[in-house]
Amino acid sequence: DDAELALADGITEIVDGPADQAAAVVSGLREILQKEKASNEHPASNRPEKETGVADVFPLAAQDIAIGVPDERMVPFLRRALSAEGIMLRYGPGKPLEKSSLLRMLVGVSDWLTTRRFREFSSLVRHPEVQAFVERQAELAPGWLASLDAVQGNHLLSQMEMPWPAGSSPEEEKALKVARAAYDVISGWVQPLTETVRGLGQWGPGLRELVIAVIGDRELDHEADEDKEWLAALKWLDQRLNGWTQIPQSLKADLDGGEAIEWLCGECQTERVPEPRCDDVIESYGWLELPWDDASVVIVAGMNEGMIPQSVNSDPFLPNQLRRQLGLEDNGRRFARDFYATQLLVSSRRHVRLIASRRSVDGDPLLPSRLWFRQDADSHLKRIESFVKAGSSRTTTSKWLIGTGESCTAPPLPRPLTDEQRRKLRTLRATQFRTYLACPFRFYLEHVLKLTSEDDSASELEPATLGTLIHNVLRDFGQSDLRASENVEDITGFLSANLDQQVACRFGDSPRASIVLQRAQLQQRLQQFAVVQSERVRKGWQIVEAEKSGQNWEFETDEGPVSVKGRIDRIDYNPNLKQLAVLDYKTGGTAKKPEAVHQQSGEWIDLQLPLYRHLIPRSVLDEFSIESIELGFIQLPKKVEEIRFTMASWTEGELQQADSVATEIAELILQEKFPISDKPNRYADEFSEICLEGMLV
Repeated sequence: DDAELALADGITEIVDGPADQAAAVVSGLREILQKEKASNEHPASNRPEKETGVADVFPLAAQDIAIGVPDERMVPFLRRALSAEGIMLRYGPGKPLEKSSLLRMLVGVSDWLTTRRFREFSSLVRHPEVQAFVERQAELAPGWLASLDAVQGNHLLSQMEMPWPAGSSPEEEKALKVARAAYDVISGWVQPLTETVRGLGQWGPGLRELVIAVIGDRELDHEADEDKEWLAALKWLDQRLNGWTQIPQSLKADLDGGEAIEWLCGECQTERVPEPRCDDVIESYGWLELPWDDASVVIVAGMNEGMIPQSVNSDPFLPNQLRRQLGLEDNGRRFARDFYATQLLVSSRRHVRLIASRRSVDGDPLLPSRLWFRQDADSHLKRIESFVKAGSSRTTTSKWLIGTGESCTAPPLPRPLTDEQRRKLRTLRATQFRTYLACPFRFYLEHVLKLTSEDDSASELEPATLGTLIHNVLRDFGQSDLRASENVEDITGFLSANLDQQVACRFGDSPRASIVLQRAQLQQRLQQFAVVQSERVRKGWQIVEAEKSGQNWEFETDEGPVSVKGRIDRIDYNPNLKQLAVLDYKTGGTAKKPEAVHQQSGEWIDLQLPLYRHLIPRSVLDEFSIESIELGFIQLPKKVEEIRFTMASWTEGELQQADSVATEIAELILQEKFPISDKPNRYADEFSEICLEGMLV
């Protein structure tokens, strides 16, 4: 009980989280390398030379290094950090069978059969083998999953039930067609598992048929590493299905297909698939296996209390005291075992590094192993202080970034524009100038490379979708016979009915509860809009155009002519004032004046409204007697009391200045000037990682 554990300075290290542990492993190996170089003693001096691998990075053979992983959830972090250095890692105990590709596919099928939700469907078709199967059966081109994401983003499907909503554009219809094709393939594939309930032993043929359909004519090679996992999982599956046929009839409960798969997966929790052996990889082991490896360099990633020493304090049937009385393994024996193993490693290895983390993979707080405190009181205080102040400054460099920019910390450089790209950039939308003013490099990514992001994670209407709904409703109102009405009830009735129609068309007759709630909130906005619209009509204003494509405005630059185009949300005319109003709907969370949206500290950050005055359709200019033109917003924020018409107060000189800025930006674009802004985005967006914002490299 009083034995001390001699841990020399430099052996222990405390970091913050799992990624920091992985970085500390790489850094620890480098520090050991420096020590070996300094002493000119290389334990692997007689190893065979290889072109690539561990030997290129460290003057140690792979067999000289072992990494202990008490928590196997750390393995992916270690693989990622070491692979960034060109080093492969093998986990000795192997992969749990339930994590194999075959079992993950079967779990996906079970989840889909049980829930019939879009989320489970999307997860199932993203399984590599299922994705390839769907592509073969439906003759879909690679990249079709983006269409599935677009369907979810547009329609927020909850249950995969027919009929689906209709698309409101050719693009949406195309995406829905792809999604329906994938749905039909999956429905036909799992149909044998949905027909009836059966005894457990009768599900074998259906499950075999399910797997065979996905594998198809593929030949599995016993010597190929990528096939060994599948072969091991298939062998286990065949044995289990054969075993089910031996179950006595009296014990055979009737199950549906999903329940049969759940039963199957429950039987594989203790099974593992060994990883293939190969030369020149670093081996990693669980804690109990680690002391028996003869590697001269040992690093333990996860020297935390609860893992080392292991403690089991919540067994409801065999509590610790009872285990001790029965002579079974208890916490005292576990402590002695792990104390001995740690002492053995420290005493018998050339280099040892013990790394603890303050947070687990799940983000839960951790404590360092109590074995670290089996020393004098001064050592206790030092280790407690290091734990309290822990914060890793270690980082690894992702090699895919090196050389893509001017340095290893610079983002990829834009490529020279093609003739086609330059031709297209001679016509700019009025809204694109804002992107360039915010960050020229993002303009290049979005409007030159046409990069976009799609995902299926949304569970409610996002701001962009909310804005689209309101725009569509107000577009229909502006083109209806009620656009000149002063009757608030008539306007409200039209807007409410149109909104219901838009929601039903896009999200179906039974939308999610979150959409129903958001629809009610939008109706409140539209009710207040009806009030301010009625007041505007009484003041003599009339809607003359809604969602109208304007005429292109062409201007000269040093790089040649450039055109600006755009679609104006609404144009009003007041015959009493002989005044035209060019209006843009704003549906954001808060109402901002046009000046605040377009200018900041006296600098233009958006040119949309100033440019719109050049895009007014010729038909409007010819039809009406116009003495002045005003620009403004129709504010539709969350707070209904802020819904109003807000006009800008720019002078003619300020508007001409905006035109000059537009000319400058057009010239910079055609000159291929796309630097990253020195003012990074306040909030992360889909391009933040490409721009290396908030990343350590």
